[in-house]
Amino acid sequence: MNSCGASFDREYVQRLQHRDPETERHFVSYFGKLLRIKLHSRVRNTQSVEDLIQDTFVRVLTVLGRNRGTANA
Repeated sequence: MNSCGASFDREYVQRLQHRDPETERHFVSYFGKLLRIKLHSRVRNTQSVEDLIQDTFVRVLTVLGRNRGTANA
């Protein structure tokens, strides 16, 4: 990852697919902020927002893990 900003290219997705801890932390940090903003405008319960964010990341990382061998990443 470069220090100027996020680069969500094929290599980044491959690191997510291979469960690279640093890349996962970055992914969750970056998109967690965006999800939190979006969900807080729609869901009033803070615990529900946090649950939805966690569920979203579990689903995304699960799908990426299943698609480790695909060329579409």
